[in-house]
Amino acid sequence: MQHAFKGLSYFDILGRTKIIIQITRIALGLPIVLEQAFGRQAFTRETARENEKQLFPRHVTRLIKSVDAALEKMERILK
Repeated sequence: MQHAFKGLSYFDILGRTKIIIQITRIALGLPIVLEQAFGRQAFTRETARENEKQLFPRHVTRLIKSVDAALEKMERILK
C-alpha cells in the first residue's frame, strides 16, 4: 500500500484518497482482529474465563466497526 501511495502523482487526488481509505480501514481493523485472535486461543475453561474480558469496551468496538463500515461505503463510492 505504501509503495502504491508513493508511486502516485501529487495531483492524483482520487487515487490517493482511495489508498488512504484502505490504509485507514486496515489500521482500524487491527484491534478487532487482535481481539478475535485472543478469543480463539481459549482452549481450556481457565483460559476461556480469562479471555472473556474484551480488550476494548463494547462502545469502542462498536465505534470502530461503524467507522469501518462508513469507510467501506466511501471506498465503494470512489470505485
